[in-house]
Amino acid sequence: MNDARRRHAYPPRVRFEIAEGDGASYRRAADFLNVAGLDVVSVQHEYGIFGGKAGSHLLTLLRQLRMPIVTTLHTILAEPSVTQRAVLDEVSQLSQRLVVMSAQGAELLREVHPVATSKIDLIPHGMPAVPPIFGPEADYERHGDVGNVTFPCGYTLAPDGDTVNLYYGAADTSIALASGSIRQLLAWLDEHGSPERNESDPVAGGAPPGEPAVKGCS
Repeated sequence: MNDARRRHAYPPRVRFEIAEGDGASYRRAADFLNVAGLDVVSVQHEYGIFGGKAGSHLLTLLRQLRMPIVTTLHTILAEPSVTQRAVLDEVSQLSQRLVVMSAQGAELLREVHPVATSKIDLIPHGMPAVPPIFGPEADYERHGDVGNVTFPCGYTLAPDGDTVNLYYGAADTSIALASGSIRQLLAWLDEHGSPERNESDPVAGGAPPGEPAVKGCS
């Protein structure tokens, strides 16, 4: 998806670009996908991504596709506008499966639009906490929409070229910062390999001896 009058230097794997506000571009995209012999189309739906009122240009594409559509819904509103409701209603009808990221999202989808439970798949966003490098520690980091989960947000590298600062969302309740030494992290991985949770560990997957020094703060 390209904003109006803007193009980007995409890598070769990007085969087609859609101009956000150009309805004809969505029709050309549908033609491109239909002749590509694809098994399924994955749509990442967010109201602000697609052109038209409430992203209605997306419907121009979906109506013409000849393969199954799986749509991941990033925002499900409890009180959508008339247009937002109509657009998401049709997106839901045109999609064979709908992926939501929380139980609340699934509930809203059933109640507001409505969509049958059998059509909804719940896949929590983020990744399970993997000790010992980064993970929730404080109580406020452990309890949220998805408990015991951290969501990487971004990172910066300090001027010393070794200290990495990783920003992460903790259990959907806060933004936190963890800092560590790249040299120490690489040395730990060389010695121990990829960290894996050991359910038999008496500290429930605690860090093995020699864990890298990583400091976290909110």
